[in-house]
Amino acid sequence: TASLSIAPSTASLVAGATQQFTVTPKDLCNNITAATVTWSVASGAGSITSGGLYTATCVPGTYNGAVVATVGALSPSVGVTVAAGPLATLSVSPANPSLPTGGQQQFTASGVDACANPVSTSVTWSANASAGTITSGGIFTATGAPNTYANAVTATSGPKAASTGVTLTAGNVAT
Repeated sequence: TASLSIAPSTASLVAGATQQFTVTPKDLCNNITAATVTWSVASGAGSITSGGLYTATCVPGTYNGAVVATVGALSPSVGVTVAAGPLATLSVSPANPSLPTGGQQQFTASGVDACANPVSTSVTWSANASAGTITSGGIFTATGAPNTYANAVTATSGPKAASTGVTLTAGNVAT
C-alpha cells in the first residue's frame, strides 16, 4: 500500500454520537487495493470499532488526530470536533420548596445533553392554578391554601418538561 486516505476527512459531532469512517488504500499506480486496517483513537477522544464506527467522547472539544487508520507503516489521522448534544433532560430548582401563602419563590431551569453536558435552553413556565401563579421569568407567587402541591411548577422546552412540588404554609398574619 502506497497511500491511505480516511473519509470523511474531518467530523463534527455531538457528544456520544457516532460517525462511520472508511479508508481507501491505494498502490503506487493509484489503484485501490485491499488492505487490513487497524482503527484507533487518540486518548480521551472516544472509541472506534474494528469496522471504523467511531463514537464521540462525552467531553466537548477539538480532537486533532482523533481517528487513526493504520495499514503497515501508514497511519493517517483525522480530527474530530465534539459539541454538547441536544437537550436530553430538564430540571427545575429549587426542588420542592416550602413557602408561606402570599410568598414568592424564584425558580430556575437547567438542561443537560445525554452525556450530562450543560445545554443552554429557554423554557416556558406554568403553575398549578390551585397553588399559585408564575411569571415568564420563573417567579412563583403562592396564592393557594396551605397544602403540599405535587407538580406545582413546570418548565417546558420543546418536548421536554420538568416539574417540582411546592408546600404552602400559613402566611404571616398582618396586625
